[in-house]
Amino acid sequence: MQTQIENLSQALSKFLKIKDGELYLLSKVLNTAFLKERITYREVENIAGDKDKAEDIVLLAFQWRLLIPVNPLKPTLSWEDACFLLMEEEFYVMPNIIRSLVKIASKNGIWDTEKAIQDLFKEIKDENWEIMPQIVKDIVNNAKGGNISANQIKEILARFSLKEKTNYYILILKGCGIISPHIRGVREVMKVGGGSPIYEVNPSVYPKKLSEK
Repeated sequence: MQTQIENLSQALSKFLKIKDGELYLLSKVLNTAFLKERITYREVENIAGDKDKAEDIVLLAFQWRLLIPVNPLKPTLSWEDACFLLMEEEFYVMPNIIRSLVKIASKNGIWDTEKAIQDLFKEIKDENWEIMPQIVKDIVNNAKGGNISANQIKEILARFSLKEKTNYYILILKGCGIISPHIRGVREVMKVGGGSPIYEVNPSVYPKKLSEK
């Protein structure tokens, strides 16, 4: 397990510019969440050693959409609408794309987005799994402020002769945790998107590309 955590730290260090000690604790938390498929705030606190560090780790993980808080009393499909309680039994889960990335990174120390995407789409037996990394890369490249409209996604899919499957792929991209719908101020964001729903792109999928925008 120690090697897995060190490999994960190495991969995360390529885009997370934080102290080595914090990076190690975050990697340990992510590794635990990966192995158990969820992690509670109490477990994060036990790993971190104190409440302040635990809060910092949880908030950082959420900022990068590595972990998402789950509130059974207020379920939501939107990351921006996620609610933090920072209480012992609150728990967090990894988006599927992050699970795939962490699985690979724990083995070889590389944040391999292309392989992670292909593995996910192979798992669901999608016939276009080979080109999905390029489609996701185009989505990231066209995102402004980390956001992209459904119309833009449709245009990207059209370049791959997949326009008719736009609704299907938006559903799958949401299920994979690659994008998340904006819920707050729906009318306002739809105006920005030309009457089209707006989605947030997970910043950890192609972190360097989004951080450059």
